[in-house]
Amino acid sequence: MGSRTPAGRDCRAPATASIVGREGMDAVKPHFALIPPMAAALLAASAALGIAADAGKGSAKAALCAPCHGAAGVSRYAEIPHLAGQQRDYLIAEMKSFRRATDPQAPTRHWNRRRDRIMDHQLPGISDDDIESLAAHFAGQSCALPASLGEQTLPGLARRCISCHGEDGRSAIATVPHLAGQQPRYLENQLRAFRDSRGSDDQPRTRIDPIMGHQTVMLGDADIAALAAYFSGRRCR
Repeated sequence: MGSRTPAGRDCRAPATASIVGREGMDAVKPHFALIPPMAAALLAASAALGIAADAGKGSAKAALCAPCHGAAGVSRYAEIPHLAGQQRDYLIAEMKSFRRATDPQAPTRHWNRRRDRIMDHQLPGISDDDIESLAAHFAGQSCALPASLGEQTLPGLARRCISCHGEDGRSAIATVPHLAGQQPRYLENQLRAFRDSRGSDDQPRTRIDPIMGHQTVMLGDADIAALAAYFSGRRCR
């Protein structure tokens, strides 16, 4: 019933083994194992194409960032970071953090938020698509090499940094920034901002992150200068 046509023919497909035979099935089985890796490769290729497309769109939008960060993401200003070669996922997270900080609907003290007198005016209203395009563009640029290699010996304090940022300042974690070759004054300013984010409620907080707040709370200004000098002197490529 239900599986037969009015003429009485059985419409159910016969078992696969009866079509190709048991020997045929044995011959086909090894090819089934190729399906998962092939699917993974197709997904990876699709993601790569998507990132490349984002980078193409981001190159046109990067003119907004060029006056401060440079057309290719290499900043001429000591207080402004290089973006070239930075982690794509990190750039996405930070742009969203800037945008969130000026959103009146966002929680007053979000776990990750940034404030900056210039960026506060650049990112409100920017779409997720624009953010992803800009991040792909700058991540694909060639990073800036330091003018000269800094101190080669890893400072003792830097050992608390390397599990996330890498001993050479190049992180293996997509959402954690590379520090190698970054502007030293920028690194100093950010470390101070993290340290001071744990201050009193009436103290302006320009950068809030629970991990970095904990890691920097005991750092003095001399410690911060030493860390910035070490990581800014690493080669980013």
